[in-house]
Amino acid sequence: MLWQRLFAIVAAVGAAALTLACAPPDVDDPRLRNRAVEFDAAALTRFLSQSVRLEGTPLAATSRAWLDRAHGCALLRAYGEANDPTPPLLECADSERLDPSLAQLLAEHRGTSDGILFWPIGQDGRLELRLDVDPAGGLSIEGLAVMPEADGPLALLIPDAEPPARSVLSRASSWLYARGRPQGGLRLTRFLPPESQADRLFALRGRLLEGALLSGTWELALLPPIEGGEVPLAVAALHHRAEAALLPALSEALDQLEATWPIRRTSRRFGLADGTNAEGGCFFDLPILPELEPCWVVTPRALVIGYHGDAIEATIGPPPVSAAPDLTASTPGTRLELQLDRIERSDRRRQAQTGKVTLGALFSRIDLQIRPEGPRRVRLSAQLTPSAP
Repeated sequence: MLWQRLFAIVAAVGAAALTLACAPPDVDDPRLRNRAVEFDAAALTRFLSQSVRLEGTPLAATSRAWLDRAHGCALLRAYGEANDPTPPLLECADSERLDPSLAQLLAEHRGTSDGILFWPIGQDGRLELRLDVDPAGGLSIEGLAVMPEADGPLALLIPDAEPPARSVLSRASSWLYARGRPQGGLRLTRFLPPESQADRLFALRGRLLEGALLSGTWELALLPPIEGGEVPLAVAALHHRAEAALLPALSEALDQLEATWPIRRTSRRFGLADGTNAEGGCFFDLPILPELEPCWVVTPRALVIGYHGDAIEATIGPPPVSAAPDLTASTPGTRLELQLDRIERSDRRRQAQTGKVTLGALFSRIDLQIRPEGPRRVRLSAQLTPSAP
């Protein structure tokens, strides 16, 4: 089933939320730079009673274990040293031998929220999350982040003080959509070590990914598989500064790719939302991944790259009448939305009923917003919305 393929995607989204919600710099007590969790048992039980229904998944197994520990407790708590590789054990606070002053400190930081979580990230990053569970089992997360000094792929999620540009990709049929404008621009080659496998295989280094030609805004969408296919289709948009300057850099990158692999590009025209057309191309003979037919097109505002040409057509072509309006430039920040209900409907159309409960049957969507708060600091808001009965 598609849910088996997509569970890893959902887990990655959850991991991103947890990774990007970090302790504020005014937390001076060194104990709160370790790993600490405190949660109201009744609130946690409301959430776990939902997730435990996902039979056969790691989330269900963990939920069952935590439900057993929550039975008969008013408050659950866990504490562990930052460098201890063993996850701290979540257990009834009444039975845990914890320094009373630390217990008081956790309670003060939790305030009226159902739960609080402190967690270190890397060598110098810190995490603080406040969590609340609504009566239907939906989960809200609010937090601040101090990101690690090291410059890695997570840097793409740290928002610039300037808002991202108006969206190019339509969200009308997407399962997942994300958009952001990172601090310091894209500069994608910083994530490609010289002589790395990706660099050797795809000749990715060049003017195209250095960042000077790109304006900074990126978009990502994940769409349903093509008719008869099994693989969800990814589309990315990299907003550029000038179409005329980008085209020769793209041609140079494609020439490098063709010199590395015995492949040749095929021209293809793509219709745009305003009724005009743009010249692009595809590789139809690149059998690296299932159903992979990578295509690209340069629009007046962005370079759009897709796993398959049909995905590009669906995201940049004329929108359906009922489509939601494209996101305009507004406040700074990175935004991600995962439409679990759309995945659920698609999966049920394509597969016979199995009787198993899926994540999309329990929750309709995940929304994540990351806003700039200062150097290395971000503020995060996340919402896991329960499905209607």
